[in-house]
Amino acid sequence: MATSPDCLVLDGVQNVVQMGAPMDTSQLPQTNITAESWMALRTTTRWGGIIGCIQDNGSFERGWVLGYTNWNFCWAVSTKGTLTISRAHGHIPAQQVVSCRGHL
Repeated sequence: MATSPDCLVLDGVQNVVQMGAPMDTSQLPQTNITAESWMALRTTTRWGGIIGCIQDNGSFERGWVLGYTNWNFCWAVSTKGTLTISRAHGHIPAQQVVSCRGHL
């Protein structure tokens, strides 16, 4: 029996995983995108990103992110400099493995 989970566990302090090179906005999808994630959240913050390719420097926003606002999933996409955010109506259950998907 394994003593640790077969998953990525973030500690809430150093909670960023960066993969790949810095974002190149010319390579972002132009028409369709789908992102999906399985996770169990112990707690949330006002804004949290689960998976995405996003640059948010105040008024300069580019990319996409599948995340949450408080205890609701959200999907944010920006193609013209401002994020458009869609929020799910359902409440995320704490500490239960759930799936979320964003599609454009």
